[in-house]
Formats: sequence, structure tokens, C-alpha cells
Amino acid sequence: MGKAIKLIIKRLEAPFTQYTVGVTAFNTVNLTDSTHLLAYITRCNELSEKPIIQFFNADNIAGWMHLYTAAYFTVKSLVNLSTKIKSIELELIRWVSAQKQLSDAIALMGVKPNDKKIAVLSLGLSENTVRDEIMKILSEYNLKEQLQLLEIDNSKIHNLKTIFRISDTEFNTLLEDQSNPESAKTLLLKLIINRISALIIKK
Repeated sequence: MGKAIKLIIKRLEAPFTQYTVGVTAFNTVNLTDSTHLLAYITRCNELSEKPIIQFFNADNIAGWMHLYTAAYFTVKSLVNLSTKIKSIELELIRWVSAQKQLSDAIALMGVKPNDKKIAVLSLGLSENTVRDEIMKILSEYNLKEQLQLLEIDNSKIHNLKTIFRISDTEFNTLLEDQSNPESAKTLLLKLIINRISALIIKK
């Protein structure tokens, strides 16, 4: 690609600093079926030199920290708990959705043919390989990166509260400044991360 991409790349926090996460988002208006992207998913059950890739409906994502947190707990479950999993990619979608049942997780976060706003997460051992994997996807399908699609906006708030079962009572009780839209977004992300961190994956 001629233009540098702006994806967010972060090392996972200790004790998993050997792993790197890359996240961004894009619009697939030039694709008739967004599920064509799923061909990139290889369904690995261990982390290796080749980064893994997973896609999500960006309308259901609460910012890059949402995806980063899910990646952290995916690696933690894989490394520390010796969790038996079908694939890291499927485990990621479970953590992103904070759902125990994989079928529920896919229904909520998985990419459907008509979805146009897509988030992508790459998890690997180096910044270069993670970046290259995402660049390859954007280049092959001539996709325009739109990092802002990850962020919480007013159109996402009700949907995210529904997905993560955050009641108006819980939300309004904890909201310190109801006149500040940024305060509401910060609280929503915090509650979603709490839901993710509380998830117990069934072996």
C-alpha cells in the first residue's frame, strides 16, 4: 500500500510482553460479502511466528482497549490456565463478547455478509509481522482504514449496553457526570472490561 496505515499496536502487559496486538477498522463498501475476509482465519491452537487474525462487527466494539483486553485474557487463558480450545481465533471472539457460549459470541460479534464496518485484531510475536498481516488484508481488498469506527459514539451506546447486559439503573448509578458525554463513554468501556475480566471460560 502506498499510504501508511494508522493501526494501533501494543505489547501485552506483563507477564505476556512477548506478544503483540494490532487493531484497526475499515469499511467494506467495496465488498459484496464481508465474510470473504474470514478466509484469513486459520484457526490456530497455539501462538507462533505467523500472527493470528480475527474480525468483528465494529458496531459492537467499544474502542481499541476493548479488543486489547480480550486479547490479554485470551493469552492468559491459553498460557496460564491450559484451557482446551478449538482455536485462538474463536477464543478471542468469546472474550470480546464476554460470552461463555461460543455460538452466542459469534452471533454477537461475528462478521455477517452485509456488515460493512469491520474491526480486525492481529495477535503475534512481533510488531512487524502483526502490522504486515493487517496491511496484506487492507491491500488485497483495497480497503480504506477508518480507525474511528472502533470508538464509542452515541449510536453505539444503547447497543453496547444491551450486548453486555448493562442496565440503565447500573449505568446511571455509576455515572458521575451525566452532562459529560465522555464520562458516559469512559464508564461504558470500564463496565465492558469488567464483564470481560469476570468471564470464566468453561474447559
